[in-house]
Amino acid sequence: MLKIYPEQTDAFAQASVRDFEARMVRHLRRFFLEECRGLGEDGLLATIRHGVSRAASYGIVSEHDVALYLNLTMALGRDFDRDPLLPWAGAILTEPALTEPWLKMGRLYRTTVERTQVPVPGDDAYAD
Repeated sequence: MLKIYPEQTDAFAQASVRDFEARMVRHLRRFFLEECRGLGEDGLLATIRHGVSRAASYGIVSEHDVALYLNLTMALGRDFDRDPLLPWAGAILTEPALTEPWLKMGRLYRTTVERTQVPVPGDDAYAD
């Protein structure tokens, strides 16, 4: 019988996180090249990690939804969810009626497209 030890599980989880971060670096560079250049390598990784943490604080943990959250982070700013100029963003993320993370992200994405002139890649951007 195969036995998996906690250390192995941790190693698998860490590898999965590193893989997601690497894919997001490629994705964000593709769609937000200038913003990524301004951040540099370390700044981009820090932004991704910060965005993953902020997304998780709203219950957003699926790769697809976190990737959308990171797109919005690049388009609207690192702490867009707390920005007093974007009160609708935080309101959507904390709306009690939006019980599912994908509902929050769908509403947040649509509202961002409607309210801003900022181009934000959508679901079709995840083909890479």
